[in-house]
Amino acid sequence: MRKAMDFCQKNLALVLLLIAGAIFSATTANFLSVTNILNILNQNSYLVIAMCGISLVMIGGDLDMSVGYHMSICGVLCALMLTKTAIPVWIVVLATIVASVALSILTTALTELLAIPRIFVTIGEATLFQGAAYVITNSKTVSSLPVSFKQIAQGTLIHPSLTYATLLMVLCVAIMSFVLRAYPKIISEAPEKSGVEAFARIFPAPFRNFGICTKQDLLWPPRVRHGRQPGGR
Repeated sequence: MRKAMDFCQKNLALVLLLIAGAIFSATTANFLSVTNILNILNQNSYLVIAMCGISLVMIGGDLDMSVGYHMSICGVLCALMLTKTAIPVWIVVLATIVASVALSILTTALTELLAIPRIFVTIGEATLFQGAAYVITNSKTVSSLPVSFKQIAQGTLIHPSLTYATLLMVLCVAIMSFVLRAYPKIISEAPEKSGVEAFARIFPAPFRNFGICTKQDLLWPPRVRHGRQPGGR
């Protein structure tokens, strides 16, 4: 009994997931079907990918409250470049990545220059990014994205419900798992440093934020078929 309690405490999220799955499978006939499971993974792929990046930021000792609106402004810029210009999709993708990393570097620079906690900087940036997204789009939805761009998230492989977004999510989770498994080795190589300091030293803030921003910005707009301003952080 004690071992079971210890397992539940250490793996609470997994236990809750299994309980929820058991309830839904008992009440819904097709819940455990391959198509339904793949659809659930696809619908939440961009959130899981964002979670991987956010986890790195939090492990590094930071807290970013502007993630949602960072995604908004970069997604809007991406959608506008695709619909208002003749720039090739691959160049737009690279430009979006560059813009996303640049905003992350700006956040880090402000945090260091102002010498205030990152959470306060990103709360202010959240409002700034949200307002900028509304101004740039004139509060209108940017639609009719190119089919080739939509394929980034909506394209399928092998199974009709197995999308590229789901495969990218699996890849990101695998990379995250590898990083976390390698983390104790990083600490052992720097015994004079705490875990957070050692991690932050090896993964500077702009690179940690890269995990949040670029993956979201390139998956969210094609997934919903248009660019607009998402709510929340």
